[in-house]
Amino acid sequence: SYHGSGHSMRYEGLTAILQIEYFNTWPWHGVLGDGSGRSYVSYVYSLVPLEESPYKFADVLWTDYPKRRVKRSMHGIYFAVVPGGRLAVFDPMTLLLTLTASLALLAIAATVVRYMAMYCLNHRVYYTEIMYDVSPDFTDVRVLETMEETDITRLLSQRGLRTVGSRPERILRVLKSGRLEHPGEALM
Repeated sequence: SYHGSGHSMRYEGLTAILQIEYFNTWPWHGVLGDGSGRSYVSYVYSLVPLEESPYKFADVLWTDYPKRRVKRSMHGIYFAVVPGGRLAVFDPMTLLLTLTASLALLAIAATVVRYMAMYCLNHRVYYTEIMYDVSPDFTDVRVLETMEETDITRLLSQRGLRTVGSRPERILRVLKSGRLEHPGEALM
């Protein structure tokens, strides 16, 4: 019972809320399943008694109208059921819509950043220069791939370039320095 009533909880009555929380997903795990591909719904019941909230129902009955009437005062337990929760299902259309929208927003953001760097920022001249990496002419790559390591090293030395690195790095260094004069240039 609540403070100051002078009666027991049984006499006063009780109001309780029965919360039913249902769900079929778990965070970072997705839809709950039984292993066979079927999903299932789980429930969590919570019974919350409300303090100082007795439940009483009063009624007046006429036993001998209009001379006599009886007042009934009934006390009991009142359950208020509050359902709630979430049920989820995979929807490929929602996935496609979300991916399309996010990729479109990403493209817009990249375009805005690129144009800000090229036209608005203080160092735009430098940003524009390094924004686009111009690749070398790959006309001579087949010739360079057939050369021996010593020939590539000799060609790098003749052009005043570093001679260390992996084979692809060294070939790219030769390509960036300019085209071969003739196929036998590295052999001289």
